Amino acid sequence: MHHAGPVTGADNELIDRLLSLIDQAPAYEPMWWMNYGALAAVNVACNVPRPGGDAGRVQFVSDLRDRIEHLVDRGAAEDFLVRALRREIDDFAGKRADVGERNQQAERVRDHLKEVIENSGAREAWRDRMARRIPAFAEMPDDRLIAEAQRMLEGSPLTAPATAEDAASAWASSEAWLDASKEVLGDHVIERWRHLSIQRQMDT
Repeated sequence: MHHAGPVTGADNELIDRLLSLIDQAPAYEPMWWMNYGALAAVNVACNVPRPGGDAGRVQFVSDLRDRIEHLVDRGAAEDFLVRALRREIDDFAGKRADVGERNQQAERVRDHLKEVIENSGAREAWRDRMARRIPAFAEMPDDRLIAEAQRMLEGSPLTAPATAEDAASAWASSEAWLDASKEVLGDHVIERWRHLSIQRQMDT
């Protein structure tokens, strides 16, 4: 269920709301949690999710929560961080409905991953770029890096061309995400949380 109750201004409330949007597996898109969660994970340097059924989903959402809460504990403003993540995912969701753009992007990603597999210079640049978000990549040997690129090339939704069924699903998913995002975590919700959070701090 989406977390759409009254805003209270409590600590981690916006994080709860964001994760309630991500932690879904509707019948028309069972990997919703991975498709939308991966973007949040990359932006907070959390491990990118992999298919793994309910157990993989539960572990990923738990890891993502821990990472976001850690950043807030270290000084990131909860409203600023969550708003930034929501906007990134909103932008991704909007573009998913554009099948032509999706196919062009998938082709660019496939070409890049092929270059990573075949070219040591491209591989080193990819390692450095990925390590900024996922530190484990910095120490990853070439054979594992190639295997990771191959896995993404063959199994990532970012590299798969869209079928007619994909297009219908992407449109439904895009609309569903954007509607829920506006209701559960729209700017008006975040501003209300910020006001109540400040008020709670003043009262203690």
